[in-house]
Amino acid sequence: MEYRTVSIADQVFEKIERDILSGEYSHGEVLTENRLSEKHDVSRTPVREALRKLEQQHLIEMSTKGAVVKLFIS
Repeated sequence: MEYRTVSIADQVFEKIERDILSGEYSHGEVLTENRLSEKHDVSRTPVREALRKLEQQHLIEMSTKGAVVKLFIS
């Protein structure tokens, strides 16, 4: 049996992505690295990596205040 290792950043990405898609975070809400690292009990580095991936998926937009959740229409 083969086991796949999932990085902490990927785990955080999947959790934040799920929260955005489920509506837990609303359009225009600002997500800061500090807030997310506390919520997911990880350092800011994997959160930063997760936010980059979320931006590539067009779910957030980075600003000087943090990550802004973009409008998602299901």
